[in-house]
Amino acid sequence: MYEIFRHAYILAQRKLRIAFRLRISKWFDLSFRREGLGVCA
Repeated sequence: MYEIFRHAYILAQRKLRIAFRLRISKWFDLSFRREGLGVCA
C-alpha cells in the first residue's frame, strides 16, 4: 500500500515539474518576443 502511494507521489511531482517548466519557458518566450519586437521598433 505504501509503495503505491509513493509511486503516485513521484508521478505527481514529475507532472508538476514538467508543467512548471513549460509555464516558465512559455512566459520567457513571450517576454523575449516582446523585448525583441521593442528592440526592432
